[in-house]
Amino acid sequence: MNSYKGIFITFEGPEGCGKTTHIPRIVNWLKELKYDVIDSREPGGVPLSEKIRDLLLDAKYSKKPLTELFLYEAARVEVVDSIVIPNLRDGRIVVFDRFYDSTIAYQGYGGGLDLKLINQMNELASEGTKPDLTFILNVPILHGIQRAKKTKQEFKDGDWQESKALEFHQRVGKGYLIMARENPERLKIINTDDSVSIEDAQNKIKENILNLIKQKNYSF
Repeated sequence: MNSYKGIFITFEGPEGCGKTTHIPRIVNWLKELKYDVIDSREPGGVPLSEKIRDLLLDAKYSKKPLTELFLYEAARVEVVDSIVIPNLRDGRIVVFDRFYDSTIAYQGYGGGLDLKLINQMNELASEGTKPDLTFILNVPILHGIQRAKKTKQEFKDGDWQESKALEFHQRVGKGYLIMARENPERLKIINTDDSVSIEDAQNKIKENILNLIKQKNYSF
């Protein structure tokens, strides 16, 4: 866990896993409980990082995994310094749509970059800040991609991630599961396929968050 007064919660998963469905609901639920919450996303969150996001998602430009790594880490530096650390220091709950686990999954397991290198760069770009709790929303890869094509504007317009082969996305999905097995205290798998209702998935997410709040004796 981080050493700040606040709590840092991140949501991860392969394409079409349901983050845009679950994150707003969780943020609203925390606000209803009278917690001071701020939410953002990676890459993005601040103007420069949003510009980098546009470049990363632009399918007109092919990018090598190492190029992607540098761009993601550059975007991370800006949002960590501007949003993550100040709000954690002030004691808020910070909720993020993706953080450095995405870099491990996509550029590491998916793109084949050395995991040690990625971990070193993640540590540098995040200034050592680690999520207290990470939810991996798990969905069958092909189903998730089909779901994303129906709902995500980036996929409709021709997203760089979409242009990658199915095998790439399968490696990403397997990478997330490996990461969860290696760090079960922080990374929690939440199944979000069509056999699981949104309410059931939400209840599991909420249960884990309430356990963390109790564990940290958190109040704001």
